[in-house]
Amino acid sequence: MKCPSCHTENIEGVDQCAECYTDLRQLDHPSGRTSLERRMMTDPIADLIPSDPLTVTEETSVRDVIARLIDTGRNCAMVIGASGDMRGLFTERDVLLRLAHRYADVADRPVSEFMTRDPERVRPDDTIAFGLNRMMVGDFRHIPIERDGEALGVVSVRHILGYIQASHPDAVAVPE
Repeated sequence: MKCPSCHTENIEGVDQCAECYTDLRQLDHPSGRTSLERRMMTDPIADLIPSDPLTVTEETSVRDVIARLIDTGRNCAMVIGASGDMRGLFTERDVLLRLAHRYADVADRPVSEFMTRDPERVRPDDTIAFGLNRMMVGDFRHIPIERDGEALGVVSVRHILGYIQASHPDAVAVPE
């Protein structure tokens, strides 16, 4: 599907242009083949935001962030600026790939040195299918939800799988 604003070719079914972010929902009205597909194409991703996202400041030490991740059973923390804007994400992948091999040397340094800066975001009214597509195309497991610069939360693949299981248990049934 070609964007009417910038003429970038986009994959069928996306909600916004990958280049200029123009809303494309009015141009394409895909319909899912199953009830699960239809729901994922209409339900807003904001429905999946955990009620109490884990947030830290840029100055929080790596040691403290990892302790909070462990204590809360989370695998991602939003790094928030003083005005409530999201500066980055710090995930278990960041721990493993960026600092695990030298944890003792960096544990007291600020998380801002190791976080994923300026992660791709989606809006609260974007669909679950749109968010999942962004995650798949970008090869990441967490996507922040943001409204007018305010960080609302982070949705993970785990949240999407929980949504699928709750709404369609037969879709992820484990054989006995």
